[in-house]
Amino acid sequence: MTKLTNAEIHELIPETPPEFFCMSPFQNTKQASTDRVSTCAYSSKSFKMDGLTPDEKWNSPELNQRRLDAINNLKPEICNRCWKEEEAGNTSLRQRQSTEYFPDDYDDYIRSGKWITGPNNASFKVSNICNLACRSCFHLDSSFFNKEGLHYADKYDATDIYHNIYYPKIKPSTIDFTKYYKLLETTSKLDFYGGEPMLNRSHVELLQHLIEQDRSKDVSLYYATNMTIPISDRISDSWSQFKDVGFGVSLDGIGPHAEYLRWPCKWSEVEHNLHHLQGLINNKKVGKESYMFASYTVSTLNVLHVDDMDKWFTEVFGEHNPYFINMVTTPEHLTIRLLPDYFKDEIRKRVKHPDVLNYLDVGEYDEHWWKKFIIWTKRMDIYRKQDMTAVFPELYDIIKDDWDKVTDLSEENFHNPSLSHNAGIALQVNN
Repeated sequence: MTKLTNAEIHELIPETPPEFFCMSPFQNTKQASTDRVSTCAYSSKSFKMDGLTPDEKWNSPELNQRRLDAINNLKPEICNRCWKEEEAGNTSLRQRQSTEYFPDDYDDYIRSGKWITGPNNASFKVSNICNLACRSCFHLDSSFFNKEGLHYADKYDATDIYHNIYYPKIKPSTIDFTKYYKLLETTSKLDFYGGEPMLNRSHVELLQHLIEQDRSKDVSLYYATNMTIPISDRISDSWSQFKDVGFGVSLDGIGPHAEYLRWPCKWSEVEHNLHHLQGLINNKKVGKESYMFASYTVSTLNVLHVDDMDKWFTEVFGEHNPYFINMVTTPEHLTIRLLPDYFKDEIRKRVKHPDVLNYLDVGEYDEHWWKKFIIWTKRMDIYRKQDMTAVFPELYDIIKDDWDKVTDLSEENFHNPSLSHNAGIALQVNN
């Protein structure tokens, strides 16, 4: 871990960015309600910094080491999500930061030295409190898993939190935004993640602070939301005072697919709130430059429906309104890059979206994770009173042999070594 200060690191910044340079450690901070800090919204590594002020966190050895990694053109493992996306030929968050979101920040914010005193973009994981327990999520991001995770521990003796990622490890918590007023004096953009940020009404106090300081007109806001929470007049009135507001709406499917993947959401409520927000934006009620797009998380469960969702997004959001595909990297049992070859071949026949096809080739089949996918999907179906085979019949038709063979959902069977598998030979387990 480096002992260099921010000012000393600044002297090492090259005139032009190296090939794998990432701006996030210099112009972005992600703060969590658990006092964990990371360098960007995607980072798989966060650092526990109990007792430190936000300023001290910004100047910490942990974050300065990430800045040195960027200067030295390194590709640290904690940034694996971006490297995998780039390897697949897709545009990563690292690349979007420098080409789309903050194209001038390397010179105007980093090389100029403004970064030394604080971030230009602050991301807040406002809480781990959520009203949904999405299939592609886990307990650290949603407190709604707590009861369910305890059930799996009791019924299957699944107490290893690295295996039972739904087991509650932390208590529900929220950020105290008053601690960040000073650090945010340099910011031009604030991002709110969850949990579900619309459940966290206390962040409106931060918005009111920026309005009172006459700074709101120069600040952009962004929300990643599941669109299940009605928008109050109080918060929409606050939004109208800001430069612009962006909404990344998490939509992994529509109708029954949405209700299965983002349990226990009601699709009718999502549709209603979605249309309400579109009306606010279209009528300039939340700023003249506000926008909305969809964020579509692709997993083993919904990968066959990517092209259908592409058409739906165009109909609802418009031909020129972008949506982003997020490939599941964790939990690994839902990532498409580790699927059996026979399943990947079927995806290639049925799906045209290039981001999906490119990502299939990033990894190789892993028997352990495939077995884990079947066991955990069946466990969750039982607890939630859902049925994957009825909601996703196309998926079931492809994996029927493997799916039907796995009837023992015990922890003992889960940890049995995976057996060899190839196309036409069903996965064998101890029943």
